[in-house]
Amino acid sequence: MRKQKDYPPAMIEDARRLYQQYAGRQHVRIEQEMRAKGWPFYRSMLYPKRRKTVSPGWIDRFGW
Repeated sequence: MRKQKDYPPAMIEDARRLYQQYAGRQHVRIEQEMRAKGWPFYRSMLYPKRRKTVSPGWIDRFGW
């Protein structure tokens, strides 16, 4: 099984704040604002990945 990448806590917290600010919507805007802050963030990080194994997205992984 593939190890999940570790992200800086500040990056996760910024994403969580924006996710809550936009009530879980406007993922494109969240991506834009995260990138404006200098984070290497893609909105696809919010969603689960399905390949050979299931990898949770940030919403599920961090319990937002």
